[in-house]
Amino acid sequence: MAGEPLGWDEYQAEAVETEALPYGIRPRPVKYYCLRCGREVLKEELEARPVLYCPYCGFRIFIKMRDPASGYIRRVYAV
Repeated sequence: MAGEPLGWDEYQAEAVETEALPYGIRPRPVKYYCLRCGREVLKEELEARPVLYCPYCGFRIFIKMRDPASGYIRRVYAV
């Protein structure tokens, strides 16, 4: 289950329970997805090593996981 992407409810549950930033924004854990073994790796785990590689398989290519609810702003209307 460590390699499967998280659903919205699970992602919300993993939000860091710290003091909220302005406008009610809560910091979320930054996760990366290893392309070889498919496991999720936290940013803190990667920063603990001098060289960026997967602690499980040694591969060096990752994809940054995004919040499923995040989208892109397509247009901004002037007021």
